[in-house]
Amino acid sequence: THNEEDDLSPDDEKSYSSCYISMDDAKSNGSYISGGGGASNKSGDSSHSPFSKFIQMIRQPHYIFPTLAYTGFLFIISPIEFYLNEYMTTAMGIYDHYHILFVFAIIVLISPLIGIMLNIFINGLIFQNTKHKRLGTTFLLFFISCLLSVFIPLAQNLQPFILLTWISIIFSTFALPTLNNISIGATFYAFKLEAFVLSNVLNNLLGNFAGILLYGYLNEKHKGINSKYAMTTSANCLWGVLLLVGISAYFSWNLPERKPRKKRKNERSEGTNYLRLTRTSDVSKDV
Repeated sequence: THNEEDDLSPDDEKSYSSCYISMDDAKSNGSYISGGGGASNKSGDSSHSPFSKFIQMIRQPHYIFPTLAYTGFLFIISPIEFYLNEYMTTAMGIYDHYHILFVFAIIVLISPLIGIMLNIFINGLIFQNTKHKRLGTTFLLFFISCLLSVFIPLAQNLQPFILLTWISIIFSTFALPTLNNISIGATFYAFKLEAFVLSNVLNNLLGNFAGILLYGYLNEKHKGINSKYAMTTSANCLWGVLLLVGISAYFSWNLPERKPRKKRKNERSEGTNYLRLTRTSDVSKDV
């Protein structure tokens, strides 16, 4: 059984115990899953219910703030991508279907992929062992994305609109893997299922569904050239997501990183090989 607190030094355990769900608390409330047999407490106790786990996870700032930032990002980006064709025809006066499909492919399909790949390249290869640089780069690029989004509703021509929207979505989607790493790292194995369910509920209901409904309502209320009102509202709401990203980086800034377990695995493999060699030598002696 792998106890995740074994990876921490004595000094780091104190900082972890103040912000994460500790393993002692998980064992006491029955949410800790041991060995190969699952939870050892009675399932009839109300304190061991999934609802109590949801409450505990909501109270953890290292999990809830990155999750809310991810939900807020979907709340803004999803309706923009969903109503992109209508915005180009009503607000910008572009009726060429080839231009619309070209812009849709660049903004909706290519830019999120580039943002995530850029995060993997920079944070995974360049800043692999420097967490502070990863968090600082994520916040800086998201701040630049917020600045560029202010000028998106002001763009009258197709080329500035494509360039601003493309770069803004690339820099904003750069933060998504970092937010996932923070929220997943703040969740022990016993809470993984509840974390997955809660994240999906927030992302789909409060993110995609609510964002598309609100954007569609604003579009219906302000038609024609005034349909830029919905785009302007979405661009301004991106600053709120920047605030959540900053709070997530603040809580994760002084948090010690868990040490890799390669050395321990090598030690165990060496011990196993030693036992095998010993047993083999004993057998050869008997023969």
